Amino acid sequence: MNSRTATRVLHDAQPRSRKRSRGPRSALVRRAQGLVMVGPAFAAAIAYVDPGNFATNFAAGSHFGYRLLWVVVAANLVGMLVQTLSAKLGLATGRNLAEVCRERYPRPVVWAMWVQAELVAMATDLAEVIGGAVALSLIFGLPLAAGGVLVTALSFVLLAVDARGRRKFEAVVAGALACILVSFGWNLMQAGVPFGDVASGMLPGLPNIDSVLLAGGLVGATVMPHVVYVHSDLTSSHVTGAAPGAREPQLRREETFLPGRGKERTSELGRRRGVGREQLREVGREHLREVDETQPRAMGQEQRREGEQEQSRATGQEQRREGDQEQPRAMDQEQRRAMDQEQRRAMDQEQRRRLAWQVRLDVFVALAIAGLANAVMLIVAARLFHSGPFAPDTLEGIHAGLGALLGGGAALAFALALLASGLASASVGTYAGQVVMAGFIRRSLPTVLRRLLTVLPALAVLVAGVDPTQALIWSQLTLSFGIPFVLIPLIGFTRDRKLMGPLVNSRVTTAVAGSVAGIVVALNVVLAATVVS
Repeated sequence: MNSRTATRVLHDAQPRSRKRSRGPRSALVRRAQGLVMVGPAFAAAIAYVDPGNFATNFAAGSHFGYRLLWVVVAANLVGMLVQTLSAKLGLATGRNLAEVCRERYPRPVVWAMWVQAELVAMATDLAEVIGGAVALSLIFGLPLAAGGVLVTALSFVLLAVDARGRRKFEAVVAGALACILVSFGWNLMQAGVPFGDVASGMLPGLPNIDSVLLAGGLVGATVMPHVVYVHSDLTSSHVTGAAPGAREPQLRREETFLPGRGKERTSELGRRRGVGREQLREVGREHLREVDETQPRAMGQEQRREGEQEQSRATGQEQRREGDQEQPRAMDQEQRRAMDQEQRRAMDQEQRRRLAWQVRLDVFVALAIAGLANAVMLIVAARLFHSGPFAPDTLEGIHAGLGALLGGGAALAFALALLASGLASASVGTYAGQVVMAGFIRRSLPTVLRRLLTVLPALAVLVAGVDPTQALIWSQLTLSFGIPFVLIPLIGFTRDRKLMGPLVNSRVTTAVAGSVAGIVVALNVVLAATVVS
């Protein structure tokens, strides 16, 4: 190997210019420049106006007038708090609530939480499938069982939209939410708004034990446990750009490399360019031989001997030095990688902190729309059915009453809103089931099989001829018992500074959330005692 060859090998070991790779950090910077975090809350908000809300809102309005309106508003505010915490968890950690529970809780606790989450999913499907089936029966005259099967099939179509892009799925769900608000806005315009009576409904109070049951149903119908998992997962996927439940992308070795100095840098570059340490050492020896050959022939024997001894001594020292430095060098490189990853993690957390305002905007707008729709339902029911000629106790009776009092257009608007709610909520419920199973036990089922398992109780209720409206109300009461199982872990995680970083809860937020959790638990105890008695 001559000097030209040696020069070429060393030149090949030098770093070549290339385009800078776009890693997670640059992706977060780009996402911070637009409203990229807007969307997940709309997918969660559709569960706040699912068919169970139709039944409980109209039952509350027709039986107690405007007196439970404050419960709807309070439940919606609680929902905003819960969904904000859920989105913050996904934004700060890149994981959903179920995944964080699996990482931090003992396995028996994780399995128990998974079982209750699956029961909540079944109760959710009960409300959504029954509501959609009733809507199809009102519009097309289909039998309830056939309508339930059709709603199940149509929900798969909406889930197929998610496979074509998360944004498209969120847009479809947001469209369904808008359809519900427009439909009931039309009915409210037809019925008129008694502002004085509406204002009186904001005064807290529960007249009797039946109102307590309905209040529990309103809370359970508004604060939906399964969408806490969905919201955290959708938010985390917006941050990482990955599939549901995926972790943050791992940094490549090139992105975490910090060059050293002298021979250390050359050796590292040689490894990265495919040039081994032995090859580089051979290059050095060849260069020394060429220098030795070009020395003047007149050099004395003693001088050549001293030169050879010096060369041998230098080579031995270099070999020993490389051997001694090999282990510290590997440790030093590992420390550099850890420091670089820590730096990147700190910058990612700063970008996530800047994205937090988009999360709050997303939650506020989406849940404000859902809360307005719920309030309008109760107001319309109180205006038309409280102390009036009609006192409907079923969804079919509500449809008939709207048609008799406001005309066929109002009845059709109600049925279309109910159908949009059932279809969109069913899709979100199926998505929630996938997130829960993958997060808690790291297992998954085919979407068709999973959907069939959760929808069977709803189809059984329809086939058995159970009153759909009563089934909806009881499903919402069941959901209210699932709220503490998501609310208490969520508060605990979001107050952990090591986990949340700059997005950790303030003391005020934690105190308010803890008070809400205590009230919900107390309400559940009252509901359980009432049902037993």
